[in-house]
Amino acid sequence: MARILCIDDEHGIQRMIRSALERDGHVVTEALGCTAGRLLIAAGGYDLALVDRRMPDGDGLELLALLRARMPGCIRVLMTGFLDIEAVMGAINNAEVHRVIEKPFDSQRLRQELRELLDDAHLGTRSLLAHPLGSSVQEDERALLSGVLHSAAFRLDLQPIVTASSGQTLGFEGLMRSGHPRLPLPTQILELAERLHMLRTVGRSVAARAAAWLDRLPPQARLFLNVHPEELDDMSALQSQLEPLIPAAGRVVLEITGACHDRWPEVLGVRLRRLKALGFSLALDDMAAGQSGLVLLAEAEPAFIKVDRSIVQDIQGSNRKRRLVELLCTFAQMTQADVIAGGVETDAEASALRNIGVPYMQGYLFGRPAPEPPAALYA
Repeated sequence: MARILCIDDEHGIQRMIRSALERDGHVVTEALGCTAGRLLIAAGGYDLALVDRRMPDGDGLELLALLRARMPGCIRVLMTGFLDIEAVMGAINNAEVHRVIEKPFDSQRLRQELRELLDDAHLGTRSLLAHPLGSSVQEDERALLSGVLHSAAFRLDLQPIVTASSGQTLGFEGLMRSGHPRLPLPTQILELAERLHMLRTVGRSVAARAAAWLDRLPPQARLFLNVHPEELDDMSALQSQLEPLIPAAGRVVLEITGACHDRWPEVLGVRLRRLKALGFSLALDDMAAGQSGLVLLAEAEPAFIKVDRSIVQDIQGSNRKRRLVELLCTFAQMTQADVIAGGVETDAEASALRNIGVPYMQGYLFGRPAPEPPAALYA
């Protein structure tokens, strides 16, 4: 049984959701619009929230950001009939949304989607994450997070990045995964680490596992790793955190997002140059995240530019998307960078990207993140 908050401005939608979810034994609390939703968010803990995108008295994305701040363990689902790609991608990139459900939807589909989310989150063992914190609970959470990060349950799965023309493997992106029942999702680990000021601890665990992968992968394989904006706060501490990777820094690509520019607009260039001086390459991740991504593109001098799934999806049928990727490829060639198209899932998308001239691709078409990639990908 889960405690579910539903925020929508349509009575009919709310009745359908309540009827569907109560059949599965959940307790559903309704709020008609953003104003009522804010009051309920302030009042209590929920395990999952369904929030409409556009309501007469406000924006559902603002409520999802508030939910993340007040209840980090609450699963956040955006419902929308207006798929605003930039807004939705911003919410996903900022970890404000765990899933987007496009309207209209039927009750069976909704029940299935929520079952998957709740099963993934192991709801019955997440109580520490869904309630307000006292000091003793915070100490327990610190011990829990530290234990997960130092256990075999915490790992880096690898997803291949391949050469578009030949299918040969350029390298892999290392993605955090957890087999721990209390913190099974990477978003839960990051949210808890942010709140407990333990991002450095997460970063050290990631670096240790990345170093172990570099020892196993062929010497020509690159390893791509994400950098959290807060990790750029103290460059000496970040250098210490990356110490296990410095001997192989030439094989490591650190992925930076537009959020890094939002956090450090005046000094980001200096900090990124320090990472380059250690031998690391940079990749600009998720080139669909708006103005900050474009500013960072001009300022970071990345070796790789990663195009987000929101642009890649169905690119074969969109002249505007193809033109945008063509322009990015032209810019990349002029600045001695390479484009990586992310989220490639179909042969049609891959073919269109090859025709444009994209040199590298990543996505389910070439392999899902795996704890042990197929041996053929090591070649």
